[in-house]
Amino acid sequence: MKVRTKHSSVIASILSEVDELSQRKSDNRMLLAHKIYVAMKNMNLTQKKLAEKMSKSESEVSDWLSGDRNFTIELLTEIEMALNVKLIDTTITSVMPISSGMLHYNNTNKTIARGSYTGGIDCASKDIFLSSNQKHIA
Repeated sequence: MKVRTKHSSVIASILSEVDELSQRKSDNRMLLAHKIYVAMKNMNLTQKKLAEKMSKSESEVSDWLSGDRNFTIELLTEIEMALNVKLIDTTITSVMPISSGMLHYNNTNKTIARGSYTGGIDCASKDIFLSSNQKHIA
């Protein structure tokens, strides 16, 4: 039992020194590795088969699954296509800023505001927020 307590205190000491940014990066790499692993299992793909499918080395696929790999957007896109899975969410769900000019709604040609304004579009609710100096047409 004493050995286990000693190991626990060493691990706790190491973990306490990890800053939040480093921890978040590590967590994200591990989450991506897990998503890739699950997608491979769902498709009955081994590391070797995925490597062949993507023209990569088996050791590179092994690196992805270890959680030690820093992924690029390009590589994640290739993996997504090979596994037919979404690894990263690029959906815009926050407010997008807008500036002066003409503002069109829902990709139509109907102009709803014209002039000098600032504001944003809440992509989740599709609400449009404009400053007080706008000319609202709709």
